Amino acid sequence: FSNLDSQTFSFAGFYSRRIRRIFPALVLVLTACYIFGWFALWANEFKQVGKHLAGGAGFISNFLLSHEAGYFDKAADTKPLFHLWSLGIEEQFYIIFPALVWFAYKIRLRLPILLAGILFISFGINIATITQNPTMTFYSPVTRFWELMLGCSLSFVDLYRKNATLKAKGSLADFKSALGFLLIILALGLLDENSPFPGWWALLPTLGAVFIIWAGPQAFLNRMVLSNKLLVWFGLISYPLYLWHYPLFSFTRILGGEPSALTRVVLAIVSIALAWGTYKFVENPVRLGSYNKIKVAALCMLMVALGLIGFITYKGNGFPFRKDPPVDLVNQSQLTYENPLQQECIDMIGLNREAADGQEIFCSMSSPKENLQVAVVGDSMASALMPGLEKIYKEKNMGVINVVNSSCPPFRGLIGNFGWSRDCGEINRKIYNYVLNTPSIKKVIMIFWAAEFQWIGVEGARKGAPFKEKIPFYSQLIQKDLSDLKKAGKEVVVSFDPPVMTKDPTDCFYRILQSNPNGCDVLESKIPNRQPYIRYFENLFKDMDVCTFYQSTALESGGVFHMLDSDGVLLFRDIYHLSSNGADKVAHAFMQSQCF
Repeated sequence: FSNLDSQTFSFAGFYSRRIRRIFPALVLVLTACYIFGWFALWANEFKQVGKHLAGGAGFISNFLLSHEAGYFDKAADTKPLFHLWSLGIEEQFYIIFPALVWFAYKIRLRLPILLAGILFISFGINIATITQNPTMTFYSPVTRFWELMLGCSLSFVDLYRKNATLKAKGSLADFKSALGFLLIILALGLLDENSPFPGWWALLPTLGAVFIIWAGPQAFLNRMVLSNKLLVWFGLISYPLYLWHYPLFSFTRILGGEPSALTRVVLAIVSIALAWGTYKFVENPVRLGSYNKIKVAALCMLMVALGLIGFITYKGNGFPFRKDPPVDLVNQSQLTYENPLQQECIDMIGLNREAADGQEIFCSMSSPKENLQVAVVGDSMASALMPGLEKIYKEKNMGVINVVNSSCPPFRGLIGNFGWSRDCGEINRKIYNYVLNTPSIKKVIMIFWAAEFQWIGVEGARKGAPFKEKIPFYSQLIQKDLSDLKKAGKEVVVSFDPPVMTKDPTDCFYRILQSNPNGCDVLESKIPNRQPYIRYFENLFKDMDVCTFYQSTALESGGVFHMLDSDGVLLFRDIYHLSSNGADKVAHAFMQSQCF
């Protein structure tokens, strides 16, 4: 603002300052993460690091992560560069906003109009989209710019309305500061990972920050708390601390599971030490001093190189030829899964391509539609078993169609409880409509996780009702659905007992920082939320002339579920879903059963 007023503003100067501020520490952290990942991660994990390295170097991490979000997405805390989504939004803002302000000056548009326009439009879109598309709202710069615009507006007020801000003293300044602290404390206390954010909730921390800064340095809390030398020092190292802490915690979770309290303390201390070293020996020397043009050119070339290295790593599937960690390629391949979404399939069912693209809906066919004789429907457990079922039916020259909505059991009238299953009832009606009206389909295999019903709603029951209260409604709609299928001449098979393991399959193997793997066997008694729901469906289907297939018989022996087969190959790709090898094993058991 002041540079434009004095006609000294330069885009080159502005971006030179941004590059010298942002790039040095970022280059160091990205390089360190890549080198550590080379030695510590498996190919599928290192591939993801390469992708996020490229996204971080190009400041588009938020866009990449928004397309990854979905049912099969890995937990955020196992993505070492996940936190760069916010840096991406910040830099996107710095690309757009200076040009808008410069243009406003040229056409003599009053800045308050520009600032207010961007703020209210961005906030309005945020409120309008938070319910229907929470993932996009979280990651999109359009729905986040209003937060940065609050800071810009405060800066404008401070520059041109000197009596309105930072010079204030006395009780009014103290009140603003206290209110700001209160809003931030409320945000800490009220918000959790289930809160719709940003939305209206984002006003708590952002306005809290506005009021604290607006109060000025003489406000009591600002003077007594925020001016503390230790907190000021943390402020100086805050940017490299932001960059370092997340990869340290994330790599620890990947390699050794959830860290203990002592490990967290150690990681925090290491983060602070690395942040201080980066600030003193990297950030300050590059940011300050002379040779700025050379520094900027060198930093830009390094960032481009890192982006290319990340992209090549991603396209190279994480370089499986690396010898470490010592896990064979067969088992690494068991940890991956690609959604075989086919356009012809979703067109036949009448599904929406955009809704299906996010790895929440699965739709595939093993043969031309004229030869489809078996339909495999259900939640994501059905898609996990599909590769094995496809193989055994191929031997009989029978085509299989697989239509799945994640977290949505295959019955009409259900109400999904998660973002990816919110259209549960509507999608199931389309699936039933297709199956009932396709004469070539003679057999319907329904696969779902019984314990899922503790969360799934149902038409007629009150929202949030406990499982026991919803049982009459479940029973009625399931009996109606199965009756309709049998009236249409369909043979029905149900399978509702896939185990949800308590350990991750990656726990089966040695890793760096891990002297012994945590084991691959899980006791039946240790698998939670299982038996009451299995018993309900056993009793429900007993007198309904449907064949029940138990997947547990193929995976369990002596009360123990094994995550590796006799050849040492993984049977699970995550705690919920079978690997392709596991699907083959269960499908072979199915072929030997009376349900085949």
